[in-house]
Formats: sequence, structure tokens, C-alpha cells
Amino acid sequence: MITHLLNRVVTIERKTRTHDGQGGWKEGWQVVGTIRARVRPSTARERSAVAIVPEAIVTHVLYTEYGADIRRDDRVTLEDGTRLKVVAVLRPSAGHHLEVQAEEVQHGR
Repeated sequence: MITHLLNRVVTIERKTRTHDGQGGWKEGWQVVGTIRARVRPSTARERSAVAIVPEAIVTHVLYTEYGADIRRDDRVTLEDGTRLKVVAVLRPSAGHHLEVQAEEVQHGR
């Protein structure tokens, strides 16, 4: 198990749509929960090797327990307020852990 390596608690948010009361939709973010993770900056190789999502720049890689409720396009907020957009969720070791590739979201985007 990798539990002892997961040294941060991060918040997972998922985009939601609700009726705006005027015939349209309003989009927002809803907290799905918190999970334990290990976060590291990505390497130059990882930044250039994202074939899953063209034009995405992977700036961080998170490791979390297998089965964590995290999906592509979710938003991850770190303890310091940094926000990351999930680009891809990989399962490099079935039943062991997830590797989450993420892109830092600049404020105002």
C-alpha cells in the first residue's frame, strides 16, 4: 500500500449544472470530497508526452489510492490554494494506486 506516502490532503471539486430559473443553466463547482495524495511537479518528459489531451500542459502529478473518486476535468485544490485541472487519471498498477496528471489553473481562467 502507498498510504504512508500520501502526505497531503486535497479537495476534489466537480463541475455541476443547475437550472438558473430563467430557462438556462448555471455552471458551478461542487465539492466531491477530500482525499489523501502525494503531489509533485511534472518532469519535462511528462509535459511533452500528454497524447491523451492535445494542448494540455501537465504541470503536476498526483498519486492517490486506487478507487479514489477523481475524474478527468475535476478540479483539485491544494492546501495552499493552488488549483489544478485533472487532465488524465491513469491506473499504472491495477488495484494499487492512481496517477493523476493535472494542469495548474491560473486565477482568472
